[in-house]
Amino acid sequence: MPQVDPVTTEVIRNAFISIASQMNNNLARSAYTPIIYEMKDCSVGLFNENAELLGQAPGLPICLEAAINATTEHFGGLDIYRPGDVYAVNDSYLVGSHLNDVSVFSPIFHDGDLVGFGATKAHWMDIGAKDPSQTNDATSIYEEGYRLGPTHLYREGRPETGVLQFITRNSRLPRSIWGDLHAQIAACRTGERQLGELMDRFGRSTVEAAAAVVFEQCEKLDRAAVSAIADGTFVTEGHMDSWGPGGGPVFVRATVTVEGDEMLLDLDGSSPQTPGCMNCGFAQTIAAARLAYKLLINPEVPVTAGTFRNLRLTAPEASIFDAREPAACQYYYPHLGMMIDRAEHARGGGRRAARRSDERALRRQGPRDRRRLRHRGGHGCGLGGLVRRRRHERDDQLWRWRPEEHPRGGAGVPLPHPRASLRRVAGLRWPGPLAGRLRGGARVRGAGRRRDALDMVRAHDHARLGAVRR
Repeated sequence: MPQVDPVTTEVIRNAFISIASQMNNNLARSAYTPIIYEMKDCSVGLFNENAELLGQAPGLPICLEAAINATTEHFGGLDIYRPGDVYAVNDSYLVGSHLNDVSVFSPIFHDGDLVGFGATKAHWMDIGAKDPSQTNDATSIYEEGYRLGPTHLYREGRPETGVLQFITRNSRLPRSIWGDLHAQIAACRTGERQLGELMDRFGRSTVEAAAAVVFEQCEKLDRAAVSAIADGTFVTEGHMDSWGPGGGPVFVRATVTVEGDEMLLDLDGSSPQTPGCMNCGFAQTIAAARLAYKLLINPEVPVTAGTFRNLRLTAPEASIFDAREPAACQYYYPHLGMMIDRAEHARGGGRRAARRSDERALRRQGPRDRRRLRHRGGHGCGLGGLVRRRRHERDDQLWRWRPEEHPRGGAGVPLPHPRASLRRVAGLRWPGPLAGRLRGGARVRGAGRRRDALDMVRAHDHARLGAVRR
């Protein structure tokens, strides 16, 4: 493998990220449904021939390589791939997430040789579940829609008509499904074309050598950061009220062990898989564990295949973090969100900076009240604003009570500013001592004293996301 100078390495490193970003842009521009082109409920990545991540666009933290590895294993090796092939997988036990999130990928060839993969994952609005769009009261995965193992959609450029008809005929929104699927394929084709152009410009051997250097650099940075942490074992736990109506509590226990430059996250002691749909496959637990790790270790460094080589993860079989058939997995995120927060909490010793989080609620429970502030859209708690600006929205906008519904007054009574509500309900110190140094900046006041009373969980109720209630 040739030696690559630092300048060329940086050009190729940023080219990988640029290619992934262009794939993501084409997916959003081509998609039929707003959950993709507006909410960006999707993930895009560029991989080498060994399913090692080269570049990833900003989006959901999903392990897209799980679909590639599952397909390669299912069909018996890399020799099965041909130019023009397109595959789809959505089996929750193989690729994590719920069945609505469908992974679509295609192999990339250069001069007749397999050199990589372009992969996408996007939320399809309806896949034939027992309820329209998706069901939140399923007790088995068979109620949640069609389940695709590694499946050929296109074979050497020719459509598998029977499979495509099955996918659309079993959806209440066949046109949208068809459009979103081909938007994902267009994104994969974008990655195929641009990676080929990159190899034409620099040569395949140079690109591969630069990728190896990037992986090595990321691994060294992470190992150095973990080595700076004092060795030890940190245990934390939390729970949610129930897995569904009438259900029992769901316990999350995280043990973080730091030893030298290695970190281990052990989820032993967490609840077994639930009778409802609050479960997930192990692939999704890997993605969540990597997110928790990345929030603590070099969050400013782009993710590559070298990023998580010193992170190990274990979870008990047939648990909420490693569900087995026939467990339903529609509501896969609440316990993962708590695990992410608990893992950070364990390492932070009960005091940490509030950060931009996914759709979560700050919940404070006491003997006389229960208060909840819900974020809208998955970003908040930072000095830069509570929510990310979206089309038709202004900065710092939250869904709030209408004046006539407000418990402290009627029409004409001004509502408190969302930031004031956030500070009061969450007990945030504003600005925090980490302002300007870490994403967010504010921190929870007295978190060490009441850490058991303050949990961050996903906002489940999509009807009134963001409502401030008292």
